[in-house]
Amino acid sequence: MSPYYELFIIGLTLSFGPCLAYGCQIILPYIAATKRGWRQGLGAILIFSSSRLLAYAILGFLVGLLGRLFTDTFSRYNLIINLVGGLFISILGIFIIFGKDIPFRFCKILRGHTVESKARGLVTLGLIVGFMPCLPLLGILSYIALLAKSSWQGTLFAISFGVGVFISPLIILALLASALPQVIFRNYRVFDLFRRICGLLLFLVGIRLIIP
Repeated sequence: MSPYYELFIIGLTLSFGPCLAYGCQIILPYIAATKRGWRQGLGAILIFSSSRLLAYAILGFLVGLLGRLFTDTFSRYNLIINLVGGLFISILGIFIIFGKDIPFRFCKILRGHTVESKARGLVTLGLIVGFMPCLPLLGILSYIALLAKSSWQGTLFAISFGVGVFISPLIILALLASALPQVIFRNYRVFDLFRRICGLLLFLVGIRLIIP
């Protein structure tokens, strides 16, 4: 079996298991709180998944270039990477909880470039999730380090894996997360409470990454 096809199958398998559970707890509360309607939900999940795929491609390039040296270093600094990712996710949760009532001018500017932006927050979130070293990803990178004979081959291997992860039930769940709330919670106050709960969930996920 071709390594490209094999990595694609592994990615597809993980997209129905660990990667699905990992992605759901981060992206679904964000989409449910910030997007209205299935079109916005579809656009959001495609941006998020594409950004995560880009992160995998960058990691594959580095693995192909540096081999085990990169994988060893990458796994060694997993706590720092999770700290940065968890901090960003927690901040997004705080922005969603407080909405436009959030104090401090700098926080309002940062919120405008993340939660209120159509793509920037999703791109950053996708890159962060893609770079965070979960156990399946570390295993894949170690496998690519054994296979890749060049940086570009490492990139293509990682993209093959990433395309498999891209094809995920997360797409359907994102459509539901963006479309159902506006049908179920027609009252603005009820929807606002729902939005704040989503922000709280996102905040707690970030805290769990910061304090494992």
